[in-house]
Amino acid sequence: MYSIAFTIMRNKGGRFLKISAYTLSYTIVAPSGEMYPTQEVVMYTASQERAIQLLDDEIQRRLGTSYHRHISCTNQETEEHEPIQLSLF
Repeated sequence: MYSIAFTIMRNKGGRFLKISAYTLSYTIVAPSGEMYPTQEVVMYTASQERAIQLLDDEIQRRLGTSYHRHISCTNQETEEHEPIQLSLF
């Protein structure tokens, strides 16, 4: 699996924001205690913490508060990549 980091320009102020790919593994636990198989997803965000929070919020939004989530990041945030310029049309 490839990990990609790139730079994207913000709309205001012309500042740059580094976006990185974070591979997250998550397991959902039903109210009955049944554990569903672990799944992986790649999130593109500015930080590992933000990626985990977005996934946690989305799972809670879809399943409610009765289901529990175990989320972990399988790649390290400290990886450095050569930035590239991304143009959005």
